[in-house]
Amino acid sequence: MVFVSVDKSQKDNEDVYRIAVAESCAGRAICNVHFWVGQAASRLPMTDAQVNSKVVTWQQNLNTGLRRWVVNCKTTDVFKGDRECG
Repeated sequence: MVFVSVDKSQKDNEDVYRIAVAESCAGRAICNVHFWVGQAASRLPMTDAQVNSKVVTWQQNLNTGLRRWVVNCKTTDVFKGDRECG
């Protein structure tokens, strides 16, 4: 599980998320990457506020074929054609 802070000016830049996922998940069958604008969580358990302020989560399990973007659709339009709202 990886926690990533995204600069506010890059919040809607899909490449920022894709690059972070590529770097964080390289060589891993199972990988979860969580993104926040500004301050990212730093450890588990996360507070309710941290969970609610996540903008994007990448979920990957290559053993089952799971590869998806879960987006807080109330806060951003990234991955509009390839996402689940969460």
